[in-house]
Amino acid sequence: MGNRSAYWPIHSLQLKGCRPVSGFTFPHFRLDFGAEQVVKERVPFGTLTAEAVTRELLGYCFFMEHGLGVLTHPVAVMRYAEFADCFCLVSSGPAVQRLEAHETCQGLSLKDAIVLTGVERRFPGLELMPKLPAYNGLSDATYAKKKADVLLRMNFAGGFRGVLNSNMGNEAVVEGEFRLCDFDTFTVLREDFCRRPELLRGAVLWCLVELLKSSPTVLAFENLDGLDQGQVVQRLWATYTLHSKLWQHYWAGFVERAQSRGVPFALVQGALDEALTTQVVRGRLLEAVLNSQAVGDAHPLTLSYYREQTPLEASS
Repeated sequence: MGNRSAYWPIHSLQLKGCRPVSGFTFPHFRLDFGAEQVVKERVPFGTLTAEAVTRELLGYCFFMEHGLGVLTHPVAVMRYAEFADCFCLVSSGPAVQRLEAHETCQGLSLKDAIVLTGVERRFPGLELMPKLPAYNGLSDATYAKKKADVLLRMNFAGGFRGVLNSNMGNEAVVEGEFRLCDFDTFTVLREDFCRRPELLRGAVLWCLVELLKSSPTVLAFENLDGLDQGQVVQRLWATYTLHSKLWQHYWAGFVERAQSRGVPFALVQGALDEALTTQVVRGRLLEAVLNSQAVGDAHPLTLSYYREQTPLEASS
C-alpha cells in the first residue's frame, strides 16, 4: 500500500488516508482545464481532504456507470476530530499489486541502457535491449492495448484522472483485465468535448498529459545537448511516438472516435500540435523518454566526478 494507506486482510478493507501527521503536507499538482501550466499546491500529509474524498466517490460512480471495472467499493468515510479537513476513506476489495512494481529493465543500470540503445541506433536491426517483462501476466503489447481502450472509454465519456493520479502506481491487472484505481483527483467534463473546438483543445491537452504521465518509460536514450526547447520537444516526441505502443493504440483510437462524432481530422491534429507547444507537455516528455537533460537534472555535475576537484580531493 502507499504511504497513507493500509490494508486489513481479515476484513478485506482498504483504508486510504490513515496516517495523519500534524504540521506535515504533501505536494499536489493540478492542471486546470484550458491552462498550460501545472499549479503546485500542498495538502495534508497522510490523509484525504473533503474534496479528495468526493472525487474518489465521483470516480467510483463514473466507472460503475460506464462499466469500466473497479477494484474496490467504498463503504465508509471517517473524519479526524483533531485535524481540520482530514478524512479516511474505507473501501472493500482484494489486495492487489500495483503495476509500478513490474516496470523494470531486468537489472540493467542506467549506463547499460544508454550504451545499449546507442549501439542499436548505430546498427539498425540489432536488438540488444531486453524486452520489458509482462505486466502481471500481460505482454507489453496487450497491456498497451487494454490500457488504451480503458483510457479512451473513460476520456470520451468525459472522465479524466488528473495529473497526480496518472501513474503506473494507480494501475493493476486482475485476472487478465486492466484496472485503474485511486480517483482523488478525478474530474468529469459535463459537455462532450467533440462539440466545440475550444473544448477539444483543452481535452486533447489533458489526454496527452495524463497519457505521458502514466506511460512506461521509453528507454531509447536521447542526447539533448545544444538543442533549444522546440528542438527538444521535436526530438523527444519523435522518439516517444516511434517506441510507445500505448501512444500508438491510444491515438489511433482517439482519432477514430473523434471522427465518428463528426470532428475532422485536421481539427484533431491541430489540437495535438497546439498541445505540443505547451510547457506542461514538454515537462512530461522529459519524464517519458530517457534523455541527457533528465539524467543531468537528477545527477547534477557539481555532485559527480565531472566537477573540478580541489587538490585535496584529487589526491584522495
